[in-house]
Amino acid sequence: MRPCEGIPHPPRGWWLAELLAQLPAALLTGPRATGKTTTARRQATTVVRLDRGAEAAAFVADPDVALRDLPEPVLLDEWQEVPGVLGAVKRAVDDDP
Repeated sequence: MRPCEGIPHPPRGWWLAELLAQLPAALLTGPRATGKTTTARRQATTVVRLDRGAEAAAFVADPDVALRDLPEPVLLDEWQEVPGVLGAVKRAVDDDP
């Protein structure tokens, strides 16, 4: 018998739900293809793919306005495509911690 056999494991990404219950924002980083988007998508009410031009356009034009009325929690996937979005997240957190 293996040491963990028969012991139930928490669902993958359980830690993100715990963090989001305590923090206004979280940034997931790590190697490609390790499940960051999949894990975050499970917790998100809104998913914005910033690597898609049509979805990114509003964030390029005015990230503060684009972010303002989105139902939370929001997943900003591929945020590095629109780096100004991080400033908008910071301002949103500062305005409504």
